[in-house]
Amino acid sequence: MLPARFQSRVIKRELGRRITEFAERRIPLVRLFDANGRLIDRTADRFGAFVVGSDQVWRPEYSDIRSFLLDFLPEDDTRPKFSYAASFGVDAPNYSAEDNSDYSRLAQRMSGVSVREKSGVSVAGDMWGVDAVQHVDPTMLISRAEYALLAQEATDPVHRGQVVSYVLDRTQLSIETEESVSVELGEPCLRLMPDAPSSIKEMRERPHLFQRPSVEAWVGAIHGARFLVTDSFHGVVFAILGNVPFVAVCNRKRGATRFESLLSTFGLMDRMVEPGTVLTCEDLASPIDWDRVNERLADERARSLEYLRSMLSPADEFARDAVAVTASR
Repeated sequence: MLPARFQSRVIKRELGRRITEFAERRIPLVRLFDANGRLIDRTADRFGAFVVGSDQVWRPEYSDIRSFLLDFLPEDDTRPKFSYAASFGVDAPNYSAEDNSDYSRLAQRMSGVSVREKSGVSVAGDMWGVDAVQHVDPTMLISRAEYALLAQEATDPVHRGQVVSYVLDRTQLSIETEESVSVELGEPCLRLMPDAPSSIKEMRERPHLFQRPSVEAWVGAIHGARFLVTDSFHGVVFAILGNVPFVAVCNRKRGATRFESLLSTFGLMDRMVEPGTVLTCEDLASPIDWDRVNERLADERARSLEYLRSMLSPADEFARDAVAVTASR
């Protein structure tokens, strides 16, 4: 019998394999730290700017906050360093006084602080003494047309027009909400998040039961859905991007603040329900004014891109100076 911790680690790695493969294919990755957590010499010297973001990078349960406040850069480093849509995940982060003092010092070195949730503006001001601005999640800066092209690359595509469920924390209450949607719409939900296997043996004996879609297929499944039931922040994000009718099952374990900020930004608070809510046909037929939502999204994108341009413009000067210094040698 293999130790439970080892089995859990292997199962998690295997279930996340398609996400890892997607990142390796499409996202240039740079290793800043070695296996012992030491900064690799001169790696950071290659870059003209440093951007921190996004999903819950300042929530202590999920990340090394000092790294996401760029503590590896020296005090006299003049390159642009800022955050974009960085998330605390909750309204009141549980920092110790000692840690928060350090976080505050690091945050005050940054040339700009952008947070994802509206409440994050107050958290950054009250806890770190910095003036923050709020922006949408970076996934929302990419157009629906670009995501459609990505979905077309799926080697495991999902049929369009289905009722889709993307529920991360499946409980009896969330199942009741999911089943009420299925009954009212007259078809079973296609689950994009199957249950995890109980052991490596079970996973290898029946892999088809636990296989998760590729990122490309996941995007296509949500954008092509007839209706989406989700307790995932990014499930809601991609429903909005794809103009797909949805219901957001509030996931307080993972941070209700994230849902409330996102939905209120687009005037969609009526789409959030508590787990266990039994939805009726009238609930599901409630229309969404997608023209208004898309107009707001366009405005938020423009505001976000202007912020990024303003933060990165000093990096252009840094690059020009670096070229000039190199040419003079």
